[in-house]
Amino acid sequence: MNEILWTADIHLNFFEKDEIEQLAAKLDAPVVISGDIAEGHNFPELLALLASAAGVPVYFVLGNHDLYGITRDEARAQAANVPGATYLSNRDEPVALTDTVALVGTDGWYDCRNGSYDASNLELADFRRIKDLEYCDRHLRLTVFQRWADDDSLALVNRVEDALDAGYAEVYAVTHVPPVPMSSRHEEYSGLPFYSNFLLGGMLKVLASRYPEQFVTVLAGHTHRGGRKQLAHNLAVYVSESDYEVPVLQRIPL
Repeated sequence: MNEILWTADIHLNFFEKDEIEQLAAKLDAPVVISGDIAEGHNFPELLALLASAAGVPVYFVLGNHDLYGITRDEARAQAANVPGATYLSNRDEPVALTDTVALVGTDGWYDCRNGSYDASNLELADFRRIKDLEYCDRHLRLTVFQRWADDDSLALVNRVEDALDAGYAEVYAVTHVPPVPMSSRHEEYSGLPFYSNFLLGGMLKVLASRYPEQFVTVLAGHTHRGGRKQLAHNLAVYVSESDYEVPVLQRIPL
């Protein structure tokens, strides 16, 4: 294996079956998807179709849209059983892409510790369409967000550390929500967006400082804008560019 294909926010629910098959025909290397595959009722079926038509390994985590119409636990249970695709949030051990490069991941969530959640007037569809959140007031939602984000942050950092301890020179950490604020199409509502994961960014910076000769690269999505931030000499965050019905595939040499 000398490269992977990486994408996020592909929203396959906007595609016809033949369009998914056309997308699959472009997939000539293992694929990594940083969440927002479709919605709760159809992401397993559509992802299975993509994986079957592509005939290459597919690795994925879930995004916020993948929970629409169901609960988070229901989405994760479905994700664990998608034929032909590996759900990284359900896997503690690293995926060996090469002898020196590993892949780990978890879904992730925004913890609202960056930006100003209290001052923002942004009302995301998440608040209405995810079953865990539909009867939560603003304060209770924040409690749920931070519990989800903190649990996933700890899981991802532990998986990265295990891969570094195993001797991998580079670890790709896949998640949906960026661990630092990135440019977003929602900035006009809230200034600095509140939907990044502050805790994850801080934990990864501490972890990277303990392994100065090894490299960690975060592959995230969610904002649709794309971008890159260097958090340390050996820690970088990449966010996939995307638009509805226009998936962006990026080749990453290994």
